[in-house]
Amino acid sequence: MHSLVANLRAILPYWWVLVVGGALAVSDLYNWHRPEGKEFRIPHSWRLTISVAAIVLAQFLAYRDQGENLAKVIDEKRELSIQNDTLRRQRDSENSENARLTDENARLKAQIPSETSLKARAVRTADDYEKFWRTRPKTPECLQTSQMTPEEQRTAMAPCNAWQFKIMQEYSERFAPTIMAMVEEFRAKGINVRDIENCAPSGFCGIAISVQLRAMAARLDASDNVKR
Repeated sequence: MHSLVANLRAILPYWWVLVVGGALAVSDLYNWHRPEGKEFRIPHSWRLTISVAAIVLAQFLAYRDQGENLAKVIDEKRELSIQNDTLRRQRDSENSENARLTDENARLKAQIPSETSLKARAVRTADDYEKFWRTRPKTPECLQTSQMTPEEQRTAMAPCNAWQFKIMQEYSERFAPTIMAMVEEFRAKGINVRDIENCAPSGFCGIAISVQLRAMAARLDASDNVKR
């Protein structure tokens, strides 16, 4: 029923134009310009034929419009499908790129040790230790000669002894506990700490403590696992 009503709505405008705007208009135009006594009358059979022909032609025109509309709808759907495919590919590409960046970011983060890791603490302590020595006053000059008496030698060495005692005291307060604890952590991981364990309490080592700390930190990855 809905299709029939829709078809009639599509045919009626064309039929009205063909009959009223065509056949009747021609008849009226002739009668308006007709010579006197020659009025043109359309026979009933012609009127019926014209009405039926107008219905057929109107049906054809309606079908043509429907075909054009259908073709237009198909083209619009095809274009919309192409746009959707393009957007989907772009979205998939963006999702793939986001996933790649997420994985890359996670990989890079995994290479950065946390602030509380043994690796980071060892490097940070090495930096502080080197800064500590750069900011200390220079060693005083303490000269001894063979002609000096023991008392004179002690007096000459007093500034150097005082300087060394102060350095050892500052080191023992600021660094010794931390470095000694880290030495034990490195030992627990199977790293050789022989060159630093005995001198860590005093700070005077054959190889600078900062160098040894950096070397042991280099043996660890970002997760504090010993590299193989």
